[in-house]
Amino acid sequence: MPRERRASVQRAGARLRRRRARRAAQENLQAWMADRRGRDQFVVRWGDETEVFWNDAARGVAEEARALPNPNPPSRPP
Repeated sequence: MPRERRASVQRAGARLRRRRARRAAQENLQAWMADRRGRDQFVVRWGDETEVFWNDAARGVAEEARALPNPNPPSRPP
């Protein structure tokens, strides 16, 4: 293969690798929210309590992930 052709193929390959890397980075912007087991999280607030649960649809079970006191409890009438 002539030297010019080889250089052209190498540049095209480098452009393709950069384009794929950018696309992979764009597709994975929300990866920090993903769970390895494919579960969803949901939050339940009631009064001054907040609880976070994992919803495991495959097993049909909701697991408590965390229970927190509400930092801004609703005001109660006197």
